[in-house]
Amino acid sequence: MSDNTQTGPIMDGSDDATNGEKLSGLIEQVDHDHGGEGAESMADHLRGRMPRPRWHPKTEATPKTDTPLPRNTIPPRATNGLAYAPDAYHLTPNKEGIAPMSDASDASAFTTLGIADGDRVRLIGRAPDLFDEDSKPAGVTVTSLASESAQVGVIVVGSEADLRERLFTELEGLKGARKVWILSPSGSSDAPDADDISAEADVVSWSAATSITVQDFIAVALTFDN
Repeated sequence: MSDNTQTGPIMDGSDDATNGEKLSGLIEQVDHDHGGEGAESMADHLRGRMPRPRWHPKTEATPKTDTPLPRNTIPPRATNGLAYAPDAYHLTPNKEGIAPMSDASDASAFTTLGIADGDRVRLIGRAPDLFDEDSKPAGVTVTSLASESAQVGVIVVGSEADLRERLFTELEGLKGARKVWILSPSGSSDAPDADDISAEADVVSWSAATSITVQDFIAVALTFDN
């Protein structure tokens, strides 16, 4: 009997599958083997079967740069290899070309999260004061119901265990969304920070962009690595 760890779906042609197909195969196998143990346990088993992330911010040092980083900036590796998108995240590169963390705490959450007229927003988790009805763009619908037609997904997490469970159970249904955000309370010692979110998202084949501030939350945009 082999001692090798399973890190991919066991099926013909699996070596040629996309990341999404491999992840879906692993999820099906974990669900079959551990479906009765609960979502958090299943997430742990999935993480154990996935290859090690490309970079884990808690275990590898950020590369040194020739120029010291100004205060309140995000080191280049913190973007998981993604280019900065200043216009999309309200960021302006400084003279060193490094985009500082945005502080949009006073702006409407609709504006900061890029929610436009007519968007359907799926809100997962508790954030009762996040969206102000007075600032809602025309035709926007915010719902907690699962919907494949949601243009924006907003997932609110309060702990690392909550983060892992939500990533495992909710992201699959949000692949068609234009934007997917993970929000974590900025004032809680139990809540995951931007590095935690980036590392856990990488495990399930989603990449994290630069974090921003939305009211009392850290917000991290995710992109599916298909």
